[in-house]
Amino acid sequence: MAEINYMRAKDIAHKYGIGLSTVWKWVSEGKLPQAYAKLSQKCTVWNAEEVERAIQILHEKPIAEYNNLNFRDSSEREDHDNSEVA
Repeated sequence: MAEINYMRAKDIAHKYGIGLSTVWKWVSEGKLPQAYAKLSQKCTVWNAEEVERAIQILHEKPIAEYNNLNFRDSSEREDHDNSEVA
């Protein structure tokens, strides 16, 4: 049986370069899946594979109000951020 990986909202925001409030907004709008479990009052987790699929769908069918820069992988952002330092 495959192991399930989980992500918290802040992990989703960091990995995909979006704001934390955007994560919660997209969940309420159905662009991201509903949370997998609420472990405590302040700890909610998502199935990482489901999040990845949802982000892939957003990539494939872009919405005008969002652009691809919103979805840069965290490693790409760090490389870009470092290249701007002179």
